[in-house]
Amino acid sequence: MAVGWNFNQSEAQEMNFTPVPIGNHRVRIEEVIEKTSKQGNPMYEIKLKASGHGGFIWYYLVFDQGNSAITNTKLMQIFESFSIPVGNLEPHVWKGKVGAIRVKHEEYNGEVRAKVQYFLSQEQMANLPAWQDSAGVASATNNNAPFAEIKDDDIQF
Repeated sequence: MAVGWNFNQSEAQEMNFTPVPIGNHRVRIEEVIEKTSKQGNPMYEIKLKASGHGGFIWYYLVFDQGNSAITNTKLMQIFESFSIPVGNLEPHVWKGKVGAIRVKHEEYNGEVRAKVQYFLSQEQMANLPAWQDSAGVASATNNNAPFAEIKDDDIQF
C-alpha cells in the first residue's frame, strides 16, 4: 500500500547533531514522562530544550526511597530553577517551565553528549541571556518571571 507521498530529494535537510556547549544555559521542560528505573524505582524522564540550540537534553530523576535525601535535594533544585511550586510533582505543571542548567559533556558509545551537571538557582541564572528558540529569536516571555509560559505552537522542531 502506497502512502501517496511525492518524495522530493531537494527538500531533504542535513541533520547536524552537535551537543549543547559546556556551560550555563536556559532550558525549557518540553516533556515529563513517568517511568520505572532499571532498579524498579519510579522516575521522571525529563526532556529539556536548550535556549538557542537544536536537539534535546534528557534528565532522569529517580525517586529512590533508599536515598531520599539526594532525591529531595534534586527536587528542590528543580523546583527552584524552574519556579515550580515546592512539592508539586504533577508533570503537566512542569511542562513549559523555563529554568537553567550547567551542561557537561560525557562520551557515550563513542559520541560526545550533553548532560545536566546541575540545575541553576534563580540567582545563578539572573545574568543569562533571555530565552531564544533554536533559530536564535528571543522569546517575548519574561524569563525572570516565576512562571514563564510557553505555548505548544511556540515549540519548533
